[in-house]
Amino acid sequence: MERPVGRPVACCGEGLVVVDRVLKALGAAHEGSVGVLLADGSEPGPVYFDVGSGPCVPSSTEWHAYDGRHGRPRAALLRGSCSCGWRGMAEYPLDWTTLPTDKLWCTSTPCSSRTS
Repeated sequence: MERPVGRPVACCGEGLVVVDRVLKALGAAHEGSVGVLLADGSEPGPVYFDVGSGPCVPSSTEWHAYDGRHGRPRAALLRGSCSCGWRGMAEYPLDWTTLPTDKLWCTSTPCSSRTS
């Protein structure tokens, strides 16, 4: 059956179920996040935090970790990012002067083996 010219194909519920199955099968292969770019246009690697000695060296790739403090690189632009390697084309300037400086941005647990 041909569809009429100029009319969109209707999306049925079965199509949504198939898309849901595909997304579940992909799992962690497609996890989105906010990516950063430095002023020179490069994408930095993870930021490592100096917490003293021990086997656990916490790291982060969260956008707010690239704040330029304590020797960390400073993010200049934000963009969409996916764990599969895809990067969004749209870039959004990051104005650090508009963000509060008295808040602790990092909320993730640095080391899963940490007991204290």
